[in-house]
Amino acid sequence: MVHRDRLLDDEITPTRGIRCTTPLRTAFDLARRPPRDEAVVAVDGLANRHRFHPDRLLELQARHRGHRGVARVPDVVALASPYAGSPMETRLRLLIISAGLPPPHVQWVVQDPATRTAYWLDLAWPDLKIGIEYEGVLHTEPRRVFRDIARHTRLVDLGWQVYRYTKHEVYGGRARIVAELIRARSRST
Repeated sequence: MVHRDRLLDDEITPTRGIRCTTPLRTAFDLARRPPRDEAVVAVDGLANRHRFHPDRLLELQARHRGHRGVARVPDVVALASPYAGSPMETRLRLLIISAGLPPPHVQWVVQDPATRTAYWLDLAWPDLKIGIEYEGVLHTEPRRVFRDIARHTRLVDLGWQVYRYTKHEVYGGRARIVAELIRARSRST
């Protein structure tokens, strides 16, 4: 798909000898195009990889007032996180938010004083000690399975409820995810 737009000098960078839009400008362009969830996925990925905060897209929005789709940018920025670990984690987070649940923290760190270890939860409501994990294909590797079992046991021992989901639930079991998390929140309050 080809799009025509005016680019400012600081929005272009050479990549292997080819003039390309900067990661920030690319994120801005993707934030302006539907669907919203996929725009958030793209912004999360670029912000994480290139170490910028999604709020910086608002600077570009101010520069390019009146351009197609700029009104969408604040909605995407409000949902974006530079800490998202994968596109599926973002999709899971957006599913939770779209269901009317409070936005979970992204990449929440849990300290384990007994083992002097830190565990990162993909998503969490720390005040309720509820962790939400997306388990991609890497979590099926034998070595990783054993590590995940030990990690899960430590988190449970520290008082956390941990809900683990795969692509099958995110794409085909959305209602179940929401129902489980609503029940978890009601039990924890």
